[in-house]
Amino acid sequence: MFTHIMRHLQGASDNLVVEMQITDREKFFNYFRMTPEIFEELLTLVGPRIQKKDVCRIPISPRIRLQLTLRWLASGDSLASHSYAFRIASNTASKIVRETCTALWEVLKDKVFLQSTVENWQQVADKFQEICQFPNYIGSIDGKHIIVQAPPNSGSSYYNYKGNHSINLLAIKSGTKNCRMFIWDTSGKVANFSSANYRSRFNG
Repeated sequence: MFTHIMRHLQGASDNLVVEMQITDREKFFNYFRMTPEIFEELLTLVGPRIQKKDVCRIPISPRIRLQLTLRWLASGDSLASHSYAFRIASNTASKIVRETCTALWEVLKDKVFLQSTVENWQQVADKFQEICQFPNYIGSIDGKHIIVQAPPNSGSSYYNYKGNHSINLLAIKSGTKNCRMFIWDTSGKVANFSSANYRSRFNG
């Protein structure tokens, strides 16, 4: 089931993904949350970092590694379900996702996230004042509960007031609605997004 031949014959990469890329770009976008062109650009950036050497057997290509990771990130489904779809053993799929996410962070962090300099933050403040008429303002803060399966032996730590288990995602957006910062390591039990835990992040 998880051999190179079966991956080529029945795996999503060489079948479903190719079909969507050729015949239905909208479904491709829905599947990966990006256009085929953006996918190829991302593959060019991250591909060399996730390429494996051909030693004993044919390695899983960077293209499939990136497709598996992006599909998992985009769907919210279990990694096991994508393991079957892409014909990759679950333990291998788990390792691929970890390695690819690390590589994505390494190649994108300086391109996507604002470097913390006085000049850059001043530009953000100027844009916020231009769009929203708020002077000396660098962002709007809001939080959201992200529903998760309760970790083992966590008790009620992740149980929130809505009756779900969750972690807190705090986001800061600029005047152009670009996210400038994320914090998401607090359990859902902490309902107050202005808690001391968050204030300490911004006070250094």
